[in-house]
Amino acid sequence: MEDVLYRLNQALELAGVGVNNACKRILHHIDTSWLEKDDIVFVVFNAAPFARNEVVKLFLDTPQEQSIWEFEIEDCEGNDCAVQHVSRTTKTVPVSDMSARPWPLDCDRHEVFFETGEIPAGGYRLYRLKNKVTFARNTEFWAKTRKTKGDEIAVTPSWMENEFLRVDVNGNGTVNVLDKVTGQLFENQNCFESTGDVGDYWMYYPPYHNQTYTSAGCSADIWLEENGPLSATIAARIVMRLPADSLRPEKYHIGESKRTEEMVEQPIVTRYTLRKGEKKLLVTTEIENRVRGHRMTVWFDTGVEYQNVDAQGHFCVDRRPRFPLRDQNGAYFNELTCQPMQNFVSVEDGSSRGLGLLTENIGEYDVRTNGTELGLTLLRAVRNIICTEMRSAGDFPNQHGGQVLQKLTYRYAIYPFAGDWQNSEIVRETQRLCRPVKPVQTAKALHETGELGGAESFFAVDGDVCVSTWKRCEERNSLLVRIWNPYSEKKDAVLRLHNPIKSAWITDLNETRVAETAVDGCTVSVAVEPDKIMTIEMEL
Repeated sequence: MEDVLYRLNQALELAGVGVNNACKRILHHIDTSWLEKDDIVFVVFNAAPFARNEVVKLFLDTPQEQSIWEFEIEDCEGNDCAVQHVSRTTKTVPVSDMSARPWPLDCDRHEVFFETGEIPAGGYRLYRLKNKVTFARNTEFWAKTRKTKGDEIAVTPSWMENEFLRVDVNGNGTVNVLDKVTGQLFENQNCFESTGDVGDYWMYYPPYHNQTYTSAGCSADIWLEENGPLSATIAARIVMRLPADSLRPEKYHIGESKRTEEMVEQPIVTRYTLRKGEKKLLVTTEIENRVRGHRMTVWFDTGVEYQNVDAQGHFCVDRRPRFPLRDQNGAYFNELTCQPMQNFVSVEDGSSRGLGLLTENIGEYDVRTNGTELGLTLLRAVRNIICTEMRSAGDFPNQHGGQVLQKLTYRYAIYPFAGDWQNSEIVRETQRLCRPVKPVQTAKALHETGELGGAESFFAVDGDVCVSTWKRCEERNSLLVRIWNPYSEKKDAVLRLHNPIKSAWITDLNETRVAETAVDGCTVSVAVEPDKIMTIEMEL
């Protein structure tokens, strides 16, 4: 388990370094001749193949000698951006030097939300600080007080709303979400459940004398953490008292099979974030897992008597029946109702009520065979045993990585919609959640003759298709993009690049050219069949 975590962290670090280097190379090519020498500048990069306007949290460092208290933000076209100031603190940060050791920079670090305006697809937009308010650094009394227009998103410490949603946090930490567009109310969302698990990495298996605990009866500490016209966050902390472990009978019949009588406290902190213009409620859950031998699920009462579940899979959206496959006697395996998912799962009544759960790091959902609930599996804490043959196994009793005794953080979103998921914006909202924009602070370059403007789009894909990857062709000096159609109907797509395209081909997954396709300047138009993957190679 520790080896797996190390390799995953290494992959994340390598990917992060690659992204940072790519951003750095682009920054060196941006024309900054129109900026003032002391301008404080940052760029927001958008890796999605569509333009977006979002509320973004960022941290900006300003030199201490400027003593900046507050500021406004202006984009490269002179448009003012809405800003919500959160905090400021003093920092000393290292600045890299190519020919020496890093040198210190004394700065004031500002935490703010701001509304980006339109960031081009597959590109960036540049911003600068202006109209800065300064302060006296030796002030002991009469600090600068805050001003407001009375348009904060949170109305009370347990109630917030924007143009699309109203959110009320209940006393047990769950939330009621009202879709103000359709009038549909979704009550008691985000309820936690812990049940015993004496299975292994491959199979959930509860003990015979199992006990399942719910957070529905918990009392939550609720507080308003952030509030302003662009973003508000309400936090709820509960403590579940759970059995410390589960006893597994050897060979499933020798010894006791139950959850232990020893109890431990397991804290759970959930933060609900609602932002201006958002149709989804962002949820961040932190679980400090202190329990062995259990499975923890978060449940959402959809209020839908659904028959099918739609879950994003590998290059498709899988529609699965709510009820598991039954044998000739009408029986099914009630402990095998969990199913895999990628980034969203949804249920609907086909007319006015639907609920989607979007996520970037949860890979399994669960259903109730009665009722209207839909769940996400957060963790399974199990023993470290390797499957070899059913009569023998590789058991490692001194390794406890499978029990995940650590703090775990999950990001997901509650997205109500009307009608069919294919007629909603759930696919686009999922991409926005999983591909956040990237702010990078920079400065007026010494070399000011870059060929790029203050806002550019390097690539875009128009149409209801998803982009899997952009990459260089393995054996040819050309660009390759892989797209897929998650819908049940054929979709047209137009690929746009920053530079003219010389020629283009449809290829297979081995990058073997199958057929040449027409090119129109910087664009290529294709039609993608339902649940199909298409790979397009372009020579620039």
